[in-house]
Amino acid sequence: MHTPEGSVAARYAGLVLEHRGTTLKEGYDSRTCLETPCAGLRASRRDENDLARLPTAVLRAQTLVGEPSAFIREHMRFHALVVELAGNQTLAVLNGMVRHIIDQANWSHVDLDAGSPENIRANKRGLRAHERLVELVAARDVEGAEGLWMRHLQEAEDYLLQNREMATVLDLLD
Repeated sequence: MHTPEGSVAARYAGLVLEHRGTTLKEGYDSRTCLETPCAGLRASRRDENDLARLPTAVLRAQTLVGEPSAFIREHMRFHALVVELAGNQTLAVLNGMVRHIIDQANWSHVDLDAGSPENIRANKRGLRAHERLVELVAARDVEGAEGLWMRHLQEAEDYLLQNREMATVLDLLD
């Protein structure tokens, strides 16, 4: 039996959302709802694997901070890893559907903004949030991890949605 890929569900969900006129803001808000508790779950249940994989992911991003396109891809992998490490397959599939849209929006934004002073500042702030999350997970600080992650996601949303001509999923996926 062939196991279906999560990307199939993501593409289908994108089509459904596209035809419902879903806004990009709704997509980012959904990401916050999915990822924030996953950051807390990691802090409450962390193990040695987490303490190896999360810092390794941060180190990969640190080496790419001067390459905006490569950096944003590594940055997004870290977000996916936070959800993956929560260990909940339902959340992982739902997150994959939302990530399909968010990733498209992020790549689009980086293409327009790569290397600008604002982009560099946003990337460095994001990287610091990832580094801090690793510290909070190691300390098993659930509230701190959730609070940090919610602030990080809100800052990213504010940055990525400012001055956007694309307001809906349809604008993005066309």
